[in-house]
This record gives sequence, C-alpha cells and structure tokens, in this order.
Amino acid sequence: MSLIPVEGHSYLWRDSETGAIVNGDDSNYQAYIRQRDAKKSERQEIESMRKDIDDIKSMLSKIIEKL
Repeated sequence: MSLIPVEGHSYLWRDSETGAIVNGDDSNYQAYIRQRDAKKSERQEIESMRKDIDDIKSMLSKIIEKL
C-alpha cells in the first residue's frame, strides 16, 4: 500500500491501490467518535423519555377511567 498526500489537506492521504482516502489525523478521528457516541446516547435518552411519557399517559388514562 502506497499513500499519496491529498493536495490542500495535510492530514489526508490517498491509497494508490484502492483510491480510498485515509485520515491521518487521530485527534480529528477521536473527536468524531466522541461526537457520534454522544449523539447515540442522546437518542437513547430521548427514546427512554418517550417510553416513560407513554407509560405515564397510560397510567393517567387508567386512573381517569376508575373515577
């Protein structure tokens, strides 16, 4: 595998065999991973809150029926 620098980007390299772009900047990659994981966690928390709200609505409906 031979890497060729991408013009205008000091941290990007092109694999001469596959044509793939390789990111040589570990700090940017790690920041991307952290951001991706934070979004995933946020989505899971929102889904959990939605489920809790649905449960509360269901319980309130049952209470109202018994009144």
